[in-house]
This record gives sequence, structure tokens and C-alpha cells, in this order.
Amino acid sequence: MGLILVSMLNRLGCDGQYINYNTVPNEQVQIWDDFIVGQSFVAQQNNLNQIDLLFLTYWRTNTEDVTVTLTEMSDPNRYPEDVPPIHRTSFNPATLQNESWRSFTFPHISDSQGKTYLITVQSPNSVDGNAVTLGGIDADVYPMGIVFLTNIPVPSQELTFRVCYALTTVQKLERLAHRLTDNRPSAWGEISFYIILFSLYVLLVVLFFWQLVKTLLR
Repeated sequence: MGLILVSMLNRLGCDGQYINYNTVPNEQVQIWDDFIVGQSFVAQQNNLNQIDLLFLTYWRTNTEDVTVTLTEMSDPNRYPEDVPPIHRTSFNPATLQNESWRSFTFPHISDSQGKTYLITVQSPNSVDGNAVTLGGIDADVYPMGIVFLTNIPVPSQELTFRVCYALTTVQKLERLAHRLTDNRPSAWGEISFYIILFSLYVLLVVLFFWQLVKTLLR
């Protein structure tokens, strides 16, 4: 239970588009040569410090390095040509499993809230048959960003991704409270309602284990 709570707390520091229907990708969307796949997003908090991407491998071992870049966008609808990246890192995908998440961390950006950024993935040394791609969905489900295929915007698609922030536990709980109560009617819009529910849940769990221990000790 403790591990579940820690995982949930960590997830509260992240936003993004989590849907992935592209489990059997078309070979034409392999990331190789001069082909670049990108996803823009708007940071919802300050202290942006992590990007998570869902990679698809075509169920094979791919051996050429993959480069992931983060760039700030001045125009959310235009690919940022010749703009220095904020962060760039490369890794070898040979050990990647199909449909697996990979995290990329970097020094936190203290004033990221409200700014538009672009994540790009490329692998110029990869070739057809030895290349990866990214999970995604053929639908416009993430209103705060669009996909770029090389430098062409494709509003009808979204990548599967997470962006995370260096937040304190209190800030994460504040985010949870906002998500639970935002635009909810009556008691569902009051954080005190959820505090009472959680307290009752904890009490029931304690009583359950207390009764279990008493039964075992008889």
C-alpha cells in the first residue's frame, strides 16, 4: 500500500497525454535518417524537470542512438527553426522493451509555467528496419499541444508523453485537491468532503488489520 501511495504522489507532479492506441505502428513512422517526431506542450507548473516518452520498438533490438531534445517555442504553431535547445540527451535503445516508458531528467526550469515547449526525437544514424518510434493516438485529445513530423504540424495526432515538475509534497497535494474539486457540484467541490472520505477509508483499513491480527493471535 505504501508503494502505491508513493507512486500516486509522484504521479501528481506530472501532466501530459497518457492515451496510447498505436500499439502496432506502421513501419513508415520509424524514426530514422532526417525524420524527426515532436510534441509541443504547455507547462502547467514552474520547475519543469522531466520528460517521459513511450517508445515502441517493433519487437526487435534497435542499435542506433536516439536523441531527445527540449526546446522553448515562441510561436506554438510554428516549428522552432535554429533555436538553441534547453536540453539535449542521447541514449542507445538496444535494451528498450516494446511499449516501455523512458524518463529524461534535466535541471529544473524555475519559470516554466505557462510556456510552450517542444519535445523532439530523432535518430539520424538509424536505418529502415533498425529504428524505434513513439506511442501515440490518431486523434486530437491534447488541446495544449500538437505533433510535428519533422517541421510540419499535424494537429490530428498526439504522442503519448508525460512532463513532470520538481514539486514539494504540499504542492502535489494542492494539485490533487484542485483536480478533485475543480468544476464539481455540491459537496464534490469541497476538499473537506474528500478529507472525510479518506479518513474513513484509513479507519476501515486499520480496523480490518486489527481484526485480522486478533484472529491470528487466538
